[in-house]
Amino acid sequence: MKVRKLQNLIERNEIYPRGANNITRTAKQHDTLLESFFARLKDDPILDEKADESGILDDILILIQIFRYMRMILKRKKKKKSIELYNKVKKESLRKVSKLNVKYPFGDYGSYNDMLKYMRTIEFYYPHITKLVRIGKTHEGAPIEGLKIGYPIRDINKRAFWIDANIHAREWASSHTALYFINQVCIIL
Repeated sequence: MKVRKLQNLIERNEIYPRGANNITRTAKQHDTLLESFFARLKDDPILDEKADESGILDDILILIQIFRYMRMILKRKKKKKSIELYNKVKKESLRKVSKLNVKYPFGDYGSYNDMLKYMRTIEFYYPHITKLVRIGKTHEGAPIEGLKIGYPIRDINKRAFWIDANIHAREWASSHTALYFINQVCIIL
């Protein structure tokens, strides 16, 4: 479940009616929706170490953001039962997540092919917001590829900004900065 969908679900259920008779009913609906959400999250293939052999860091970070957001909402509402359920699912989910094998090491310098593979993997997991584009070739004939991010992805009438990285050989950190930025933008969208 994407962060925006989760936020909409929570925000929709945060609006409690003013009447005293409806408060209990709405609180029960809220608990049921939370339990349903956590049940779906628990069975999500992202958390299954066998389902995701690529081990994309994005999915793990989305999960962590969801947990942070849910914790904030639950603390604000002071719902003890929901917080206990949250803690149980978080503990079990993070145990599974810790077993995932992340393939792109942000701390190490990867080859150009590793970077392209990572961008292709991002495009595979987020086809509705990302598209790999070929913008030319190097003087050696290697493809120069970039990643277009946006929604809807085919809309060319919107304003855009360009982030350039990996231009000069000695600017090795710029490529990792751009990949990390891509990673973070995909999480937000």
